[in-house]
Amino acid sequence: FENNVRANLKVTDFEDETVYVKARIGAGLLTEKIPGLSFLLGSTFTKGGLEAHSHDDLQALFAGKSVSVNFSVDDDAFVLSGQTTPASLADQLTLMRAYLTHPGFREEAVTEFKRALDYLYQQLERTPGGFAQDEVAQFLHGGDERFGYPPRAAVEALTTAQVKDWVLPELAGGYLEITLVGSFDDKDAIAQLAATFGNLGERDAKKPALEKERAVSF
Repeated sequence: FENNVRANLKVTDFEDETVYVKARIGAGLLTEKIPGLSFLLGSTFTKGGLEAHSHDDLQALFAGKSVSVNFSVDDDAFVLSGQTTPASLADQLTLMRAYLTHPGFREEAVTEFKRALDYLYQQLERTPGGFAQDEVAQFLHGGDERFGYPPRAAVEALTTAQVKDWVLPELAGGYLEITLVGSFDDKDAIAQLAATFGNLGERDAKKPALEKERAVSF
């Protein structure tokens, strides 16, 4: 599109009435400056709702429609994804766009996240799987703090303001590529994409190189 958003479309017949949507934005974990921010952001972003609607509000507003939005921080992108039907594709794209442009960052999502840390850190400290995800993952990446988990005290000290400083510029103008795979009409999909992601403000035309940040000592 004219704003540099790129769309990939693949029509398949593997599943009837099913469309998978994924938007990859910016550079994700590559640009994390404070260890643990990706953990906090990935756990609270969608639960924080939108500026005008809480997460519970959205559940009620889209009741009966096949839409869903998940958020994660990948190694090299922030990811919004979901599964929908051809009939609900416009709603799916509209909701994903709203999370991109007007995320809520409600503090109750952060409170809920920090309340769950007791259980999480018990699993990290006391189970083989937890140890592998934490100590082993960081060891195998040469002590790189982007892997594994920070100390609990460091996670509890993280704030919503720090999260916003990191992610909002990427959401507003970072490189954006959106992919649709499944059972849909490509002409309809392009029109719906043009009316949602294609009319965002101008984005970065290519992903940043970030060669130094990509280096990991194994």
